[in-house]
Amino acid sequence: MSSFLRFSLTACVALVALALAAPAIAAYTPKLIASGVGQETTIQLRLPDADDPTARITLYIPGAYQLGTPALGAEIGSARAVLIAKELGNTKITLTGNVAAADPTAVAIRTQATACTGIPTHEQVWLLTLSVGGSGQNPIQLPAFVNRTAGPEALLGGVKLQICFRSPDIPPAQGGQPLGGKPTEAELTVRNVLLPPASQGDYLWRGVFTPYRPGTGTANAAGTVEAQSVVRVPARATLARKILVKRRKVRGKVRRIYFVRLTGKVTEGGTQLGGVTVQIFRAGRRVRTLETNESGKVSVTLRLTRTAVFRARAFAPERTTSCRETPVAPAGCTGATVARFTVLSNALRVRLPKRR
Repeated sequence: MSSFLRFSLTACVALVALALAAPAIAAYTPKLIASGVGQETTIQLRLPDADDPTARITLYIPGAYQLGTPALGAEIGSARAVLIAKELGNTKITLTGNVAAADPTAVAIRTQATACTGIPTHEQVWLLTLSVGGSGQNPIQLPAFVNRTAGPEALLGGVKLQICFRSPDIPPAQGGQPLGGKPTEAELTVRNVLLPPASQGDYLWRGVFTPYRPGTGTANAAGTVEAQSVVRVPARATLARKILVKRRKVRGKVRRIYFVRLTGKVTEGGTQLGGVTVQIFRAGRRVRTLETNESGKVSVTLRLTRTAVFRARAFAPERTTSCRETPVAPAGCTGATVARFTVLSNALRVRLPKRR
């Protein structure tokens, strides 16, 4: 056997041994989608099924958002989560429920706060109470710890929200999640307590996600990643009109035929938005479906036989964008999103001109 062949075989054996000895490296690519309108803010988290389990999530919310002070015990929103239950053959379970303002000084809350964040006291605690199908049976309670930021941390956001999950890979008696539940989706909507900004602009949410080491109850700090979401305010659709007249000869007489040319525009954060689906409604019935051009505009001409009210509805899908700022997580930024939105335009009452 040649020395080259002996070296190659030895190298291959060494590589295989290293591969077998090293822990498996799984992808960890969580996604954050934030959106808000009026008095309501929605936070969506997506965690791919095959990724390592999530231990802790810290969200930094832009300082332009206003944090209200809800009364203790008041219901402030709703929540939904999807879990993979390992002990039920990896069946997916959907949980729904409400969100209430809990007492931050309660002993049980302080204990959970210390285990999750390292400190017992927080400005607010939002308690998610979830059950299968919202039935209320065998509920799972999950606290979210909320504080205004200070010092260097304020550069990341004005409000910090922290949530921790139990490991699905260890028994409940050792602090693991019952049924081996592993979150893959979560959605939290709060009303009148986290108000979106009113000023035009782009607002950056930053999410710091820490996974567990697979098969353990130990957080993998080195595997912590950042995911971002950009909220563009405001999202608007506008509609304008112009009456057109054409003359046609009917039975020997020249008659006026009336049309209305509708022009619409869709903007997001003051920027014209192309590729957006726009539906045109006349008297509440959809009559056209269009798509905005690169300038965020649509145009359609319709026959006008009577006075009618027109309105446009614009729908922009969820989009991906590039990460901004320098990531604060050791494993970098996995990506950024811009949330989908649906908006209605102004209503236009178009009168049929009187025939002359």
